[in-house]
Amino acid sequence: MSQPDHNAPQRTTIGRDQPSAAQYYQRYYSQGIHFLQDFVAERRGSGCGGVGPDGIDTDILEHAFDPIPNKYSVSALQCFMIEKCFVDGCGVHTVDCIVGAFANHWDSVDDEGFHQGPFWYDQERDIVIGNPARAPAIRQLSREIRIRIRSGNAGPISQAAAIRRTTEAFAPSELARTVEASDGSHALDAAMLELQVQD
Repeated sequence: MSQPDHNAPQRTTIGRDQPSAAQYYQRYYSQGIHFLQDFVAERRGSGCGGVGPDGIDTDILEHAFDPIPNKYSVSALQCFMIEKCFVDGCGVHTVDCIVGAFANHWDSVDDEGFHQGPFWYDQERDIVIGNPARAPAIRQLSREIRIRIRSGNAGPISQAAAIRRTTEAFAPSELARTVEASDGSHALDAAMLELQVQD
């Protein structure tokens, strides 16, 4: 039996078993699609098919993560970020991966560059210009999530609170009332006031 040569170069496996950025992006993109499908199914199950009493058109919302984004793309992405970071208790890495995955999604499906770059919603023509994952509201929510995670206030929240916050992302007037009665988490709640349809 031969003795190992301790002077021989050692092979390292660091990073070999780690998923690539593309794998992370695909994972979070797929989770986002499932989140949106479940959210739309819940709305339809509660009688909010078409335009619901909250003014949200569920048929348009259903396509928020399609290759061609729509007016609900930013709000749907914010709701997914809230779900992952506060319901599932995920961390800063998750925020980066979600934003990166969706930025990559909209960048890569648009050969002409129409959905690349800064985001804005043209209400008159009902079109989205730029990448929803690069919208100011996404950047703000990402910052607020980071602050909350780093301050230790980002533990999982109850399912009821998650449903309320997700619904409020599409109903700013209800969210404003919640902020008034908030538990002191004003930084995130203030950011969530911007979780409204870009009308």
